[in-house]
Amino acid sequence: MNKNFTKDVNDDYSSSLHQDELSSYDLSSSGPSSFDLSSIDPSSSDPSSTNPSSSDPPSSCQSSTIKRKLNSLINNRNKLRKTNTTANLLADSIDPQIFNLGFGIKAKLEDTGFTQFVLNIETGVISLLKTDGILKITNASKTKMQVVKTGISQIRTPYNFSRIDSNTRNLDDLKMKAEFLKKETKPLSSSATKVAFDLFKILPHIKKLPNLPPIRDENILNNGQYRKKLWEYLNSIEDVSKFQFFNGTLKVETKQIENPLSGAPHQFVEKIISSSEFGILSGMQASTEIMLSSPTVHTISYLLTLENGERLTKRKEIIKNLSAHIWYSIDSQTKDRASQDIARRRLLRFHLITLQSIRKLEMYCALKPRKKHETIKSKAVRKIIKRSNNKLTGKSLTLIIQRAHRIERLLNLAESDWRFLDVYEELTPCFFTSTINSCDNFEIFLELAKSNTTIDSYDAETRYKNWKKSESTSRAEQFNNACEQAGVNIRISFEDLE
Repeated sequence: MNKNFTKDVNDDYSSSLHQDELSSYDLSSSGPSSFDLSSIDPSSSDPSSTNPSSSDPPSSCQSSTIKRKLNSLINNRNKLRKTNTTANLLADSIDPQIFNLGFGIKAKLEDTGFTQFVLNIETGVISLLKTDGILKITNASKTKMQVVKTGISQIRTPYNFSRIDSNTRNLDDLKMKAEFLKKETKPLSSSATKVAFDLFKILPHIKKLPNLPPIRDENILNNGQYRKKLWEYLNSIEDVSKFQFFNGTLKVETKQIENPLSGAPHQFVEKIISSSEFGILSGMQASTEIMLSSPTVHTISYLLTLENGERLTKRKEIIKNLSAHIWYSIDSQTKDRASQDIARRRLLRFHLITLQSIRKLEMYCALKPRKKHETIKSKAVRKIIKRSNNKLTGKSLTLIIQRAHRIERLLNLAESDWRFLDVYEELTPCFFTSTINSCDNFEIFLELAKSNTTIDSYDAETRYKNWKKSESTSRAEQFNNACEQAGVNIRISFEDLE
């Protein structure tokens, strides 16, 4: 074996990992990132090379295998470090009273037959689990709970807990170990992957679509066939002036919204349509038909009692009426599908409008004093929930914000051209959080739609964290610059907006 090569590999290995860092890994365990340290020596992969000539260099295959294994181990180490850091930060942010109360509950419930105590922080519901069922406790008076909240906050903390590896730990503190177990997420689904690939293909041709892209005729094409045929057609024409509705597409007919629930007058709706950044759908809706019951016709028994001539006339009339009703119902279904798709497109816009207002609200909330441990985002959320008379929950609002962020980022690929999101019926608000079921998977989806390149979960996690920090930093800087120009001594950091 080439001695220089062996030395280079060992030096590279030593510079990347110290021996004490290796001790935290079970190298004998199964998994794609685990391997025997003997595998670092390329000669061990070939039993016949126990006495290789020093002039024989290792194969490129052996070299790449070693590098892959080293990179895998290094990535694994980095992930473990980040996981430990997350656990430490979370543990240090918790009031020691939480641990006192938690272990106090444990002491009280021992020998009662209950195995778990679960508290839903958002709803306040307490669940006590036994082997044969669950006991749920729900508070009947939110007003009285404020009294409990005030009283609990005044209880003295009898013991102080701190992590065993904390730099601020006192000698008489009770020891605590912290571990953060990251939830395993499913890979991006095949259906989402296919949609991302079709978005990538259609993105260069999006301006060839009319302002109201067609909808799919479900009687002719399924979803995959429609996406393929639409791309092939757009690829064959020069610009939007050449666009024609082909077999399998349906034109969307819209009309101005009449008597909206908000009571906005006709002139105001017209002004909104002409000036809104969200296009004509800001004040338009699809036409729909009334639902007619099946026609009342003579029974077969009655028809057979009639004279032959009259029977033929009645039969012809009945067949004509039933056929007309069937076609009317099918045609009305198509119009309803158009109405549903217009509603889908409008929902996407409503999400983005909501996000824009939430961002503005957060900036104004930043001007107000905040309680300890209170973030600007949590303050804004409370204001919105209060305004909704508690019809909204923090969880539902968080879901809306998450969807809106993803809708906006996908829309940005097309430079805010809404046709990019209008074109495929799969792109519902729910698609962005259910079909794409994690932050990392959305990063993978977004890159597929942008460049048809697949990134791994580690890269996806890094991109998400970078985007999140960049988004918050940019908004914090805008706020701080505005305060500085006005001579106001208020500053916020990106952490205040996360």
